[in-house]
Amino acid sequence: MAGSQNTGLGTNQPQFNRLSATTDLVTIGFGANDSALGTEAGVACISLLSFPSASCKTATDNAIGRIPAIEANFVAAIGQIRAISPNAQIFVVNYLASFPSSGCWPLVPVNITDMGRVKTAWTGSTR
Repeated sequence: MAGSQNTGLGTNQPQFNRLSATTDLVTIGFGANDSALGTEAGVACISLLSFPSASCKTATDNAIGRIPAIEANFVAAIGQIRAISPNAQIFVVNYLASFPSSGCWPLVPVNITDMGRVKTAWTGSTR
């Protein structure tokens, strides 16, 4: 949010640059990519078979272990938003809320047990 973001189409300016004293609504997502739930664990948990995966458990445990370190950055970002836009309502988005806790294999190719672990870890990290 504080730094420029390079994309395939160019460079986006820091998101904080778009805030002002008159900003009244801000949405922020504590993304799965921030803790590697969407990258490392996402890749390790994809399964073409409906069996729990030891690599998914390891990757999820690793991602969960990163959450406390990321929390300070997230809290700081909200503090910065409040400093720039003191009257803004801030909504935190949890996109994994749309996934069932019991999994939905084979539509989402993650085993039922593994999906439950990932969702439980993610929900616990966004409270």
